[in-house]
Amino acid sequence: MKPPIPVASDPSEILADWIEYDAVLSTEGQSSAENLVRLLRRSGSVDAIGGPREDRGSALSQTIVEDAFVEIENRSKACGSGYPFAIEQGLLRLVQQPDQSPYVLLLLMTAAVPTSGHGGTAVLFERICTEAALGYLGGTSNGADSIRFGAPRKVPLAKLSQALDDLCARMSEGVGCKFPSKAKHSGDEGLDIVAWRKFPDLKAGQLIAFGQCAGGGGNWQKKLAELDARKFSQKWFREMFLVDPVRLFFLPRRISATDWMHSGIDGGILFDRCRIVSCLPDLSPSLASDCAAAAGKLLQTANAA
Repeated sequence: MKPPIPVASDPSEILADWIEYDAVLSTEGQSSAENLVRLLRRSGSVDAIGGPREDRGSALSQTIVEDAFVEIENRSKACGSGYPFAIEQGLLRLVQQPDQSPYVLLLLMTAAVPTSGHGGTAVLFERICTEAALGYLGGTSNGADSIRFGAPRKVPLAKLSQALDDLCARMSEGVGCKFPSKAKHSGDEGLDIVAWRKFPDLKAGQLIAFGQCAGGGGNWQKKLAELDARKFSQKWFREMFLVDPVRLFFLPRRISATDWMHSGIDGGILFDRCRIVSCLPDLSPSLASDCAAAAGKLLQTANAA
């Protein structure tokens, strides 16, 4: 699906998303500041902010769009080499095949309703975030590891008790599932990703991160404080970790500067679209193929809307 038509009162993050969408979906592979200025003027939303007299010559519209391009510049820096657009004077140009760009996929996921099942976009987003968590901790060459813990899981780890036992064995910490009789279900108790950085001695006491994902266009703010890493550990592991896990929160969108502090306090270390992209290593062939297929479907849906 396409994102809603923006209005002048939308935050810069929403307006920047629209410019990026416009570039991705256009036949020329680009979008301009003037495209958004014209859209805002046609909608009449600028008049609602400042009145027609205050927007003579589209001055107010130009200022709003300039702020959106500042946000785009910030995204380019935050993504490192993973930003798939070139920024020119008042112009955004796509320089990578859209179905080959993790950034474009996350952009498309922002406006789409996540699909369920092993092949759905909800699981795919968690797989991407699992790789980003691994990259953030330094990758396998740095002693780090990560797994997607969230449901649905495949046999032989479909049951929660099985997944917990497997996790403890991988981390050499926690011993195993504390209450197997209460963990016969296939849920995940709110835990989507686990990442850790082990030592060669394999002793307890290591950096462990519990991650939660909020994909799609839902109310992600409600999920920020759902996962309590310490309570999860107390409830499900036979032995508490020596060091409490840190929390990670992943989402495919950008978070505004005004929301960043409170979101980080509630959710832990935030991984927005740009942070995810900046931490991604080279994707495995299977994950890259699944990402390309999902991006292709979302692009097809958006173009047909």
